[in-house]
Amino acid sequence: MGWFKKSIFFMLALMTGIVLMPFYAKAAAPKQILIGTLYASSGPFATSSTSQYHGLEFWVN
Repeated sequence: MGWFKKSIFFMLALMTGIVLMPFYAKAAAPKQILIGTLYASSGPFATSSTSQYHGLEFWVN
């Protein structure tokens, strides 16, 4: 008989969760999205990353 009470309690909790799910407050979307990138400003890959940096700067503006 103990398993029956546990299953009834589980079903009741599951149904309560399903009923209350639409009322769950969602977080508002941010007004500004930040996009990050990585590029080498020194070292052996700095020469190829310079053009990438200027392209990203052009794309942002």
